[in-house]
Amino acid sequence: MSRARRGAVGVAGRERAEAAGVDAVVHDPGGLGQRARIVLLFRGGASSASVRPRVGVSLQTVHSWRVRYATGGLAALDNRPRSGPVVHDEQAIIAATLEAPQAALGVTHSSARLLAD
Repeated sequence: MSRARRGAVGVAGRERAEAAGVDAVVHDPGGLGQRARIVLLFRGGASSASVRPRVGVSLQTVHSWRVRYATGGLAALDNRPRSGPVVHDEQAIIAATLEAPQAALGVTHSSARLLAD
C-alpha cells in the first residue's frame, strides 16, 4: 500500500540536471553539495528518515532544506548572508579615551564605565 508524502517537492527536468551537476561538482561534506544531495535523494523517492543517515545530518536539517528548496528552488540552496562580527571604529575609541571627561560628571579621569556610555 503506497502512502502519499506530505510536502512533496517537485523538481523540473532542467533543475534536476542542474542539481545533479552541483552534486557532482561539490564534493565537500557540507555546503551546497550536501544540500543538493538532500534534495536529489528525496526527489529520487527516499523518505526523509532514510535521507538523514545517508547524508549524515539531522531530520530537522533534511526538512529545513526541503522546505527552502520548495519555496525558492535551486537559488535557495545557496548560503544566506550572515551578520558577522561587529566592527568598531578604533580611531574613535582612541580619541574618546584621550579626551577629558565632561565637567558636569564631576570626575577628573575617564573610567571604562564612563567610556562605555
